[in-house]
Amino acid sequence: MSKKQFKHERICMVCKKKDSKANLLRFVLEDLKLIYDAKKCHEGRGTYIHDNKECLDSLGIQKKLKKAFRINENVNLNLEILESLKNLSTTREKS
Repeated sequence: MSKKQFKHERICMVCKKKDSKANLLRFVLEDLKLIYDAKKCHEGRGTYIHDNKECLDSLGIQKKLKKAFRINENVNLNLEILESLKNLSTTREKS
């Protein structure tokens, strides 16, 4: 009997498609600031997003992020990291 190889799959919170962890960006929330978790090992609740323009553009919708992190509707999130990631993604698509 052969063992099945376990794939670390996660769901993109924007497009809801399953993909391997390696193909997704991970974010965590710390002091109401969205942090990019490049090593995918930061403590706390995290969410995954595809590294493409469509998903990153849609991520700016605070309602989706608040739902993913289970936080109060009245709280404003610091989303500075998003602009940097959108620019990075656009640069990679052009090359």
